[in-house]
Amino acid sequence: MNRTLDELLQVHLPRNVGIAGWLSTTEITGPLIRSLDKIPVGDGPVYNFVLRLRPGGPRPKRFQVLKQLSPKKGLAKVEDVTPVLKYLRSLYEYEHVILTTWDHGSGFAFFADPDPLPIVNPVKTTGKKTAPPAKRPRTPKLSTLRARLQRRSWLEEYQPEGLTMISLRAAIFQSFGTIDVIFMRNCYMQLFDTGMLMRDVADYLVACESTMYFEAYDYTIWLKAMLKAGKKLTDEKVAATAILGFTKAKVVPEHRIDTAIFGLDLSFFAAINDAMNRMIRQLILGMKKHKHEFKDYRSEMIEVQAVDWPGADFQLVDAKHWFQLAKRSMKGNKKYQEAWRDFLDLHKRMVGDRAFIGSLLQESGYSESGFSIYFPGTPENLGSPGSFYSLYYVPMSKTVSPVIYDSLWPVFLGYLLLDIKPKAALLQQLKEE
Repeated sequence: MNRTLDELLQVHLPRNVGIAGWLSTTEITGPLIRSLDKIPVGDGPVYNFVLRLRPGGPRPKRFQVLKQLSPKKGLAKVEDVTPVLKYLRSLYEYEHVILTTWDHGSGFAFFADPDPLPIVNPVKTTGKKTAPPAKRPRTPKLSTLRARLQRRSWLEEYQPEGLTMISLRAAIFQSFGTIDVIFMRNCYMQLFDTGMLMRDVADYLVACESTMYFEAYDYTIWLKAMLKAGKKLTDEKVAATAILGFTKAKVVPEHRIDTAIFGLDLSFFAAINDAMNRMIRQLILGMKKHKHEFKDYRSEMIEVQAVDWPGADFQLVDAKHWFQLAKRSMKGNKKYQEAWRDFLDLHKRMVGDRAFIGSLLQESGYSESGFSIYFPGTPENLGSPGSFYSLYYVPMSKTVSPVIYDSLWPVFLGYLLLDIKPKAALLQQLKEE
């Protein structure tokens, strides 16, 4: 946070460009004290306030505190976020809007609550005896997992952490209506479901498919490149120059080899989804014959977070890589092959030259290429408490995503992993199409 604020202070801001935002922090640091025109009052646990950068060049106290928010106001609910976005909108007469976020990310949500303080529980021992190892829990039967996902009480017990993309889309729509570019400095946010939801409220989405190192980005490079473009600056140029803030930043090599960042043209997502659905139809119709092959292909894939965080349970894999692997079982299927070619063409145009892929992520297994999809490796992952599937793909969920009405992907996952067969009417429709 301190470094990001310092970067903004170094930019010479013309009067026709405004920078304002919402800062939520657990500490009023020294750099904040030096750069704010007044210090927010209160004793935490969270300091929430709206600030704006004064025009001109580097000088102290350039950040103006405009409004202090309740320390209890979080960033996880649409009813809290929307009024702040409306207030930011009221500050300027504008022609174009860029929205950038910065915090932890989990693919379909960000702005989780502050990390709790670590609690150390000492292990008590008696003599030389040690506690026996914990027994490994039994693997639930498929029938048990299916029944669990049909219980409304079980689904309501677990809720998303942070602000979901469903809520962010609603907040943007209720405040700005539409914006030009969203740049998410959060990990794992270049997800199919995110692009699908944002396509009607933004033109471009810039985000990492995998890790976004906080210290590996320089806002100064991005802002100066935009200002240099002047009247030639377009939405596409904004997305392209955002990539430069990473590729031209002075960072340790380790922070460059395992990050993949893309500036996707969201206008392609409807057509991308159509091409994916055409491939998924053939996968569903070929399930009985190729089910074991599909599972084998999934086991070949390395989840996007595994390169840095093997313990994370996001279950995300590269979309293009999956459909390419599945193509092995669809060699004689003309409909799949035609849809695959269309997908490749759309994918290439959607990404354009607005991309950077670290060398580690170009290796077999990772193959990050633009956006990920949620694809759990086992039925237990899919039916676990608070899984992506239970939160966003089960119709009875309180937080069900509208994506389920556009995409056949949730149907495929349920069929492959839980043997939830599509309804007869849907199967017949898939055969006819």
